Amino acid sequence: MEDPRRTTRREALRLGAGAASLLLLPRILRGGGGGGGEGVEVSPPEVLVDYAARLSFHRRLVFAEAVKAGALPASAAEVAVDMEASIGCALHSAYVLLNDPRLESRGGPEVPGRPGYTEAGAAVAGSAHRDGTASPELAVDLLVATVTWRPILFDPGSLVVAFGAAHRRGTRQGIAHSSITWARVGTWPEQPLLVPAPGQKEVPPLYISSRPDVVPDEEGDSAGTPVTAFFPPGTAIREARMRLEDGRGKEVEARLSSPEDPFPMEPDRRKEWLSRMLALLPKKALRKKETYRARFSAEVTPPGEDAKPRKWEGEWTFRTMEKHWDMRDRYAIEVR
Repeated sequence: MEDPRRTTRREALRLGAGAASLLLLPRILRGGGGGGGEGVEVSPPEVLVDYAARLSFHRRLVFAEAVKAGALPASAAEVAVDMEASIGCALHSAYVLLNDPRLESRGGPEVPGRPGYTEAGAAVAGSAHRDGTASPELAVDLLVATVTWRPILFDPGSLVVAFGAAHRRGTRQGIAHSSITWARVGTWPEQPLLVPAPGQKEVPPLYISSRPDVVPDEEGDSAGTPVTAFFPPGTAIREARMRLEDGRGKEVEARLSSPEDPFPMEPDRRKEWLSRMLALLPKKALRKKETYRARFSAEVTPPGEDAKPRKWEGEWTFRTMEKHWDMRDRYAIEVR
């Protein structure tokens, strides 16, 4: 299996004209109009390319078996980039660092006249997701390690992404904002999509909390990476069983979610995902550099008036990584 750190640049070349247009970004960010401020640097164009490439890499892993069976085209893993929104994400990240240096607030609209205010940043302030790192690859990894983002990230539909970051000059304190636009197109494969993917290596051992969260606040830091199976829309799932074993064959204690007993989750719009998802969330962080085995089963009725219930069983392994890798120091240009 390919190392994602070697895949990123190769995938960036496949973005073609979209990647070429990103060369305009440094000029725009260094232009007038208050884009940035003293002591804050914003990301160069490569971060959007790397963000899209990293997400495409994860999608290829998850879609691999469906592509091999002819149930999905290889192009299903690709994602498109939104240049305009990415500029806004970078500028809004700079604005946040300048006005909320301790990152105490949860975001909000930009205020004209404050340091770093721009119309482009203000345009995304209400919709962009705040990432906990200025590294594009790590930002994607953190989203993949959640429960609530996976139904979007691994839907075989069309994804359009934006990403921009900023950090304090001469330090590693950084922040990023991203947005992901999703549209369901085409058809789902008959078999569920499994995350982590069968045989996947370097899986983060930790669960990353998100909003809405499915883990009590006092326990969120200790949970392990989720193991999930996503079925096509309209699938009825009953009598689910889920088990995760460590490298010694010992069962991992976990919280379970199935359509018959789902995780509590708000807002209501996310409940549709729970109706076709099986999820196992370890109560403690998984051990590093260890191979785990997942065993899932359920009675599944595919969508369609004449569909009949059938037994589905899935068994696969994945291996956790030694630690997260962070490349944020590669991405810094001066705002002038």
